[in-house]
Amino acid sequence: YALEELQRQRFIEMRKKGNGVIVQLTDDGRLHVLRQQMKSAPACVSGECIMVTFDIPEAARGARLHFRRFLKECNFVQSQKSVWICDRSVLPHLLSFIKLTNIDKWVHAFIAKEVPRLQELRKKGKKNS
Repeated sequence: YALEELQRQRFIEMRKKGNGVIVQLTDDGRLHVLRQQMKSAPACVSGECIMVTFDIPEAARGARLHFRRFLKECNFVQSQKSVWICDRSVLPHLLSFIKLTNIDKWVHAFIAKEVPRLQELRKKGKKNS
C-alpha cells in the first residue's frame, strides 16, 4: 500500500524486471526528499546563514515562482525580492535542488556570516506566513 501511494503521488516509478520489481525515485520524489531534508536540517554554525540570490528571467516565470515557493516552504525568509536567507545548514540540499530544476545559471547560493537583520527578518517572515 505504501509503495502504491508513493507511485500515485509520482514520487516513485515501479517496473517489472524478470521475477522482481524495480522501484526508482522520480524527479518529483527527489524534490520531495530534498524538501524534507532541508526542513529538518540542523542550525548553521553560530553567526552563519545560507543566502540565495537569483535573477530568473521573465521567460522562466513559472520556475521563479516555484523556486520562491520552495524557499518559503524550506524556512527561508525574504530579505529582498530575489535575496533569501535561512539559518539552517541546507547548502548541499539547496545546490542539489537548483541543479535538479535546471535553474543553476540564474541562482547563486552561499554561506554568509554575520547577517545583522536575520532574527528581524525571521520574525517578519513568520508574521507573513
